[in-house]
Amino acid sequence: REEQGGSPELVRESQRRRYADVDVVDQVIALDERWRQEKFSVDQLRKEINALSKEIGKRMRAKEDATELTNKSKLTKARIAEAETAVVALANERDATLKSIGNLVPDSVFVSDNEDLNPIVRTWGEPAAAAAPAMNHVDLLYRIGGVEYTRGVAVAGGRGYFLKGDGALLNMALIQFGMKFLLERGFVAVQPPYFMERDAMAKCAQLDDFDEQLYKVSGEGGEKYLIATSEQPMCAYHMNDWMDPKQMPVKYVGMSTCFRKETGSHGRDTLGIFR
Repeated sequence: REEQGGSPELVRESQRRRYADVDVVDQVIALDERWRQEKFSVDQLRKEINALSKEIGKRMRAKEDATELTNKSKLTKARIAEAETAVVALANERDATLKSIGNLVPDSVFVSDNEDLNPIVRTWGEPAAAAAPAMNHVDLLYRIGGVEYTRGVAVAGGRGYFLKGDGALLNMALIQFGMKFLLERGFVAVQPPYFMERDAMAKCAQLDDFDEQLYKVSGEGGEKYLIATSEQPMCAYHMNDWMDPKQMPVKYVGMSTCFRKETGSHGRDTLGIFR
């Protein structure tokens, strides 16, 4: 909202840099304006109900007929119920449309619709010459006896695996190395919950990705989703909080098991093991 210091044009420019739909910004603005108008109408109707209730009470105390006012009150209450339904529907449509807009693209980010054109910003060291044909992590783990694929698939289905021996130790070592590296730089370690409420997840992930990439669980408490990365619950960690800029930056490092379906061609040849 521009009157509250917002900049729709800044968001439009960010969408252009993403090669994404720019019109969605104006759709959100229009929906928000309709929502505010409808909300104002509800507030006015409630004021009308309050005035009617006072007048009805006054007439009843005076032993006067209040039938006309009572009928008007019933009609007004029905209008309020109808308007409140519209307010909720508009808010849901506005918020869903708003969530389709990506984060703002900083000026420092190279703009292109072809990732092959992305420039190399910096490099670290020089790659060593391979003494033999390079192998991927799937083959390397198999050669050192660090993974069991066949039993993993039998137990967990497609792309299931057991890390064992040096494979399991390597995984734990890499986690500890990453944690130590970041803790020494002022990050706070966090082990988040492994599932999230739908509304919280919707604030951190595209709704269109839910059924394709996320596992849904049900039970006591309603519908929940298993996290695909610790980034998701950490994204919602300060949900609805007001943050003082003087407190920034607040730095966290999340560690979790990650649950995702990885459907389609992505990851087809990795047998479920990533990075």
